[in-house]
Amino acid sequence: MNTVFTVIVIGAILCVVMISTWISLRQSKNEGRGSLPGQGYNIIESNYCSGAGGGGHTSVHRVPKDPQEYAKKFNPRK
Repeated sequence: MNTVFTVIVIGAILCVVMISTWISLRQSKNEGRGSLPGQGYNIIESNYCSGAGGGGHTSVHRVPKDPQEYAKKFNPRK
């Protein structure tokens, strides 16, 4: 009896997760992604901490908003 109950609960949890994922994907489908082209940069900050003893790394990346400048930066001419 416990096995049947466990299977039913796990199945119900999976159904709830699948339905919520489907709803989330349907709602975010019409939203635009990325940023509009223009002047300046998008600033992306990434942090890494190696654990309780301290240490880690922080870096900041500047990504151009202009598509042509972006292409030049990430596809350099040799």
